[in-house]
Amino acid sequence: MLPSASSGAVDPEDRKIIEKLAKLQNMYTQIGDLRTLLPEKLINPARVALDNPGDYEPAKLAAYLQTAAQAGSRDLERFKKDWHSDDVRELWQTVHANDFPQGGDAWAFDYASLLRDAAANEQTSITEKDASRDFQPPSDAEIAKTVNDFRARHPELKIHVSNEASLLPIDISVSRFDFRVEKTQSPGATTYNVIDKSGSEASGVYDMRADVVQSIRESKERDRLGNLLEMIYSFHDLTTRRCDKCKKLLDTKHLKLPVIRQADPSTPAEQLPQFLAFHRLCR
Repeated sequence: MLPSASSGAVDPEDRKIIEKLAKLQNMYTQIGDLRTLLPEKLINPARVALDNPGDYEPAKLAAYLQTAAQAGSRDLERFKKDWHSDDVRELWQTVHANDFPQGGDAWAFDYASLLRDAAANEQTSITEKDASRDFQPPSDAEIAKTVNDFRARHPELKIHVSNEASLLPIDISVSRFDFRVEKTQSPGATTYNVIDKSGSEASGVYDMRADVVQSIRESKERDRLGNLLEMIYSFHDLTTRRCDKCKKLLDTKHLKLPVIRQADPSTPAEQLPQFLAFHRLCR
C-alpha cells in the first residue's frame, strides 16, 4: 500500500491538484487492471478448460466468460469516460505547456487516501465545533422526515417501522442482511446503533454479518441518521462490489469481501454522501 503524503492535513490551495492527482492515479490502476482482462480473465480460463475438458462444465464456463467480458467492458467504458473528462484534458494541457522530466512508472503517494484522511479530519473538526455549542437533539419530526426521505429514495427496500411518530427503531432488509437502527441518547449527543437481525442462513462462507456490523459501528456516520441509512444501503451489492482501492472482489490474504464503507470526499457538501468500498487491508 502506498504511503499517504501527510497525516491527513491538506492545504485548501492544494486540494484541487490533489483531487486531480488522485483521479489520475486511479486511472493508472485501471490501466493495470485492463491489461490483465484479456490474458487472465478470458484467454487463460478458456485455455485451461480446453486442456482439461473433464473438469469444466461448458455452461458454467460460458457464464463465467460472459460475466468477465461484461465486467471488463464496463471497466473500459469507465476508463474512457475518465480519460475524456475535463480534469484529464486540463492535466494534459498543463503537461504539454511545460517542460517536465520523464518520471518513473510509479506513484510515491496514495493521493486518494490523503483526500479521505483530510475529509475525515475536517469532519471531525466540524463535529467538535458543533458539539461545543448548545446541543439540540433531533426532534421526532426531524427523524421521521429523514427516514421517510430515505424510504422515498429507495422504494425497493423492505423497511419496517416500530413507531409511526418517530419511526425509530426501524428494521431494514438490504441484500441478505436484516438490520435494526435504534436511537441512543446521552448528554450532549445523539447516536444511532445498528443491530444485526439476520438469520443464520445469511452468514455464508464466513461470518459476513459480523464483519458488516463491525464496519458500521466503526464508522463516523453513527451520529448522522441520514448518512448512516445511506451507508447501510451501500451494502446492497456487497457480494459483487469490488474494492475501490485494489479493484478486486476478495482480498488476497483473508479472501474477504470489501466490507469497509467510507464517504467519498468528492461528494458535494450539500448532498448525502456516496460510499466507497474497501477491504480492511486496503483502507
